[in-house]
Amino acid sequence: MILHEQSFNAGPVAINYVCSAESGPPLVLLHGITNRWEIFLSLMPYFTQRWRVFALDLRGHGKSGHVPGGYVGEQISADVIRFLEQKVGEPAVLYGHSLGGLITTYIASHRPELVRAIALGDSPFFFDSLTNSVYPEMFSKVHELMVRRLELMEFVRALQSMTVMHPAYGPVLFKDLPFNDEVFLTWWARSLMLMDPEALQMAIDGRLGASWDPEYFRKISCPTLIIQADPKLGGLVTERDVRECKAAVPQTVHIMLENVGHSLHIHQPGPVLRALGNFLGSLG
Repeated sequence: MILHEQSFNAGPVAINYVCSAESGPPLVLLHGITNRWEIFLSLMPYFTQRWRVFALDLRGHGKSGHVPGGYVGEQISADVIRFLEQKVGEPAVLYGHSLGGLITTYIASHRPELVRAIALGDSPFFFDSLTNSVYPEMFSKVHELMVRRLELMEFVRALQSMTVMHPAYGPVLFKDLPFNDEVFLTWWARSLMLMDPEALQMAIDGRLGASWDPEYFRKISCPTLIIQADPKLGGLVTERDVRECKAAVPQTVHIMLENVGHSLHIHQPGPVLRALGNFLGSLG
């Protein structure tokens, strides 16, 4: 697998991305908040065998540019729309995880001609599930660390000793959560150091999604896969999300991955590879 890292001028910001072979149907991967394109490396060797795979750093993440005050959902979506128009050039399959799923939903509902099919990785349409999740507290504490501009290993140690209230485990040290070993936390700390702290702050205080309409999904007309993480392990997609999407979008299929948390492929790529691979295979 050979990947080519490049930069795309999306207008207000330069977007860093990688692409694989020049041929094959396009598959575009969109990460969640606090991550970067490399989070998909566990999936890409499989899909690059058949697909022309693109993976982006969303604005404010990875090596993409920072835009003060510019992290509203529609603005992030506009970057990806320009990318699809100018770099992909044909209807693509989009797989978006978490925030990436919200961007995917927006694009499928507003620019359906750019989209062949979509896969949503534990990305809820309604935000009720966020209130009692680990993420508001976790992101607030992580943001406090980001603005301190710590050195890498200082950042890792601070993450390890951070305490959060998890719906499945109760109050717990961050390092004691499944898969939060030192190697992963070192990788994630590097991602957080690259990220614009304001992007996370706008998610925390609600500005990122202030004008977001959870009813966007009702305008989707393409084949849709909902990958639901296990609610017992903090999954954010609810039965309401699944029920209402399947009622509105006849081509929706759904899978709930038992014993897999919201991080999905980040921690357990195998079940996601199977679900996404089967979905892509069903497209013909």
